[in-house]
Amino acid sequence: MVKITLTHKIRLKPTYKQENYFRQACGVARFTWNWALGEWKRQYEACKKPTGLGLKRQFNAIKPVEFPWMYNVTKYASQQPFIFLQSAFKRFFDKKAKYPQFKKKGIHDSFYIGCDHIKIEDKNVELDQPLQTCESQAGIGVDLGVRRLATLSNGEEFEGPKPLKKQLGKLKRLQRQLSRKQKGSNNRNKVRIKVARLHYRISCIRQDTLHKLTSHLSNNFAAIAIEDLNVKGMMSNHVLARSIADMGFYEFRRQLGYKSQMRNNHIEVVDRWFPSSKRCSHCHVINDSITLSDRVFKCNNCGLEIDRELNAAINLESTVSSTGFQACGEKGAGSNGSLSETGLNEAGTKPCTDLYTF
Repeated sequence: MVKITLTHKIRLKPTYKQENYFRQACGVARFTWNWALGEWKRQYEACKKPTGLGLKRQFNAIKPVEFPWMYNVTKYASQQPFIFLQSAFKRFFDKKAKYPQFKKKGIHDSFYIGCDHIKIEDKNVELDQPLQTCESQAGIGVDLGVRRLATLSNGEEFEGPKPLKKQLGKLKRLQRQLSRKQKGSNNRNKVRIKVARLHYRISCIRQDTLHKLTSHLSNNFAAIAIEDLNVKGMMSNHVLARSIADMGFYEFRRQLGYKSQMRNNHIEVVDRWFPSSKRCSHCHVINDSITLSDRVFKCNNCGLEIDRELNAAINLESTVSSTGFQACGEKGAGSNGSLSETGLNEAGTKPCTDLYTF
């Protein structure tokens, strides 16, 4: 049995007294980090070899005299920053991260607390449940796009909400207001909270759409074919970068991965060089003349005219058969699998007659 560990993010609702304590602990952690970073830089410039442990010992020696107010909060707030700083410099020297920077108040405030200081009663539950295998044996091809979030090979279409694009005007106005406020003022903090809430709303809308799509796929299709998109390379295109980020291709892949593991689905990741958009889904002839502006695929060989995304999704679905999956003859939930007068189903392809054993 495959063991899957799921995590949950819990939001705390502290009282006014608890909130003040958290702010003090964040302040202590920020002060300690900045002190350690400054001392690290000073010793390094003096041709010494500073370490997190050495700075921690040096700091603890002067803390009772110079920083007695730190004892008002948990000891971890003034101890853990040295370990984090050591790790940060290790990543920097390994060329995996940038040089550590000083922290500012109100920007990503946080502090570490040990597990021995946290007590949870009747809230931690471990479930040992069998995998809920997808009942349908259908296969599906999924083509992701900027104009439309996803097009399935059975003809289903999922429009992307494009939350950032719709809220971009409001976001720009709030950011202009934020830039005009005096740093450290209450008015600036109020606008900052509005900007953060709008970013959170945009993220929630995007996440909700992706969760619905990935749940639909994992619940209704046993084999799912997707293209191995080069998201990093696509993001380098300054014209499409914002639209691609707004769709959340990487998050789609992540969600589909763990949900398919829970449902025991098979994910077929098709090579990014597979000509899904240029190949005719009917006669398999490559049309090299098609461009990004062409939204309808026209085959010069068999005369097929079909939506570009749908044609790509059907070609992706055809790769599922190479895995030896018994998906033919079933369309999965959400499609009636009816045939037109031309003998093609709603997806524009003929029903499969060959069987494959899983």
